Amino acid sequence: MHVSLCKNILFFFAKCSRLAKVEFSFLEYPCCNSVPSDSGKDQDVRTRFWTCLLVFLFAASEGHSFAIAGERIGFIKNIRVGLHEDKIRIVAVLDNLPKDVPVYTPGPEGKLVFPGVMPSPTIHKKLVAHTRALKAHFREIDILYHPHSRETSLTITGGISQSTPHFFTLKHPDRIVADFPFTGTSGNTQKKKQVQSRKKADVPPPRPGQKVIVIPGKKVSREKGVTALTASLSRPVSYPVRVPRFRVVIDPGHGGKDCGTLGVNGICEKDLVLDIARRLKEKLDSDSRFLVFMTRNGDFFVPLKERTEMANRWKGDLFLSIHANSDQDRSVRGVETFLLNLRSSDERSREVAMRENTVLGVSHGDLGAILLTLRVNHKKKRSLEFAGDIDHSLSKNLEGRFREVRDLGIRQAPFYVIMGTAMPAALTEINFLSNPGDARIMASSGYRSQVAYALYRGIVRYYHQVHPEIQAKNLKTPLATHP
Repeated sequence: MHVSLCKNILFFFAKCSRLAKVEFSFLEYPCCNSVPSDSGKDQDVRTRFWTCLLVFLFAASEGHSFAIAGERIGFIKNIRVGLHEDKIRIVAVLDNLPKDVPVYTPGPEGKLVFPGVMPSPTIHKKLVAHTRALKAHFREIDILYHPHSRETSLTITGGISQSTPHFFTLKHPDRIVADFPFTGTSGNTQKKKQVQSRKKADVPPPRPGQKVIVIPGKKVSREKGVTALTASLSRPVSYPVRVPRFRVVIDPGHGGKDCGTLGVNGICEKDLVLDIARRLKEKLDSDSRFLVFMTRNGDFFVPLKERTEMANRWKGDLFLSIHANSDQDRSVRGVETFLLNLRSSDERSREVAMRENTVLGVSHGDLGAILLTLRVNHKKKRSLEFAGDIDHSLSKNLEGRFREVRDLGIRQAPFYVIMGTAMPAALTEINFLSNPGDARIMASSGYRSQVAYALYRGIVRYYHQVHPEIQAKNLKTPLATHP
């Protein structure tokens, strides 16, 4: 445990020892916004004390929160380091390529900066060279995310830290590659090696009508004749990959007595999101890879706690809650995707979460009771990836067809409905019903169908990350029809 964390905990205990005089308002969490008065009951104060202590310990152990707002931010899913004949190669695997190019500053501690991306929580924060060959060129690489500048830096110590890398990008998956040449390797030496490797690879072209069979480790031989039998045997044989159906839980927000947000055109949020959820279910049902469940498929009220219990009972692989947004400022419009975090990424995200939680009767005690569940939830990395896929698909499929649609990116807030899930979960807010323009397009059946298709493609994109063996085998599964 870090020294600073220990100091904070000791300070917190010292401050909270006077139970009747505790002020919890300095903690920016929903369960700690009220200040108990001196005349309050001891039991109430003790309850708030333990709830806030749990929140504090959770937040402190998690470190600083991700500063995601407005503009889309990419995720580094993996970082690999490879030793080659004349260079060290560092590869950053991302969910998508950022707009800005990486920057490297050479020195005893060289710094490689990736703007507009953040590391996945599962990435090790320090990469250490363990073999002699690697230690000859670098000692360690420290990985650090800077939330204020929204960039990730890799600090490299060792031989290659003084080199100037060559950058390029690769696709499928998206990667940024940095090649660090060994110190003293000239450009002419590298060119000679490239020419020699090309000479070794050169083979005379076959004559017209002649086929050439190349076997690894064997010399090139020309085939005089090919029968139908030998031709069929030479083709690679692919075997089907058996993958269980992916269980998707769709959660249309609100319902029954709870209208949700009432649009400026008089349409209830509950009706719009149910329609989108049904269209999404139809598309997923037509795709044999998915098995779909819905927390409600009619106009009735389901408490938040029961929604998460349903998802866990169904053993879902994925949970998507669909909502529509609103804001006091009627000029605000667009779509956004939310991740679970006790610390909201901004004030408006906090207000959205409070509105969704309060409408459905979530108490402070409910939030405090599930903090330990959150702490041991090992699905956080997948939730980050899923939210990124949903946001990417909404942006790609809506902004091109509807110019007025704006992508507000990925945000974080303490939504109760995705707290208790034992699976990767995200919550999407489709447009602002408080905005006349957004309310108008949300009333369009064609637009809601396009939203459902975008959500479907986002789920498929995430599915490919979970089951890379499908893509490795190049197995094609027909997609649901485009609206």
